Amino acid sequence: MEPHVFQRDGVSFRIEFQGTEFGWEGRLFIEGHPTLQVVRVLNACGLSQSEARSTIVRGCEAMAADLPGLDAAKS
Repeated sequence: MEPHVFQRDGVSFRIEFQGTEFGWEGRLFIEGHPTLQVVRVLNACGLSQSEARSTIVRGCEAMAADLPGLDAAKS
């Protein structure tokens, strides 16, 4: 899957997707910040690849809204 890029409050985020033995994993990278967040969707959920992608994107975007200390990452 192609990466998903979005911005929130002047901070850039990038989600990279990877298929794993259990399903799909989205790795959330934050520009200028050493933190990496991971969101996983299990095969047991029965989601298609596009459904897994949209679920991960929604989860990462919600997570980004609640991450503390992002002021230092703003350009």
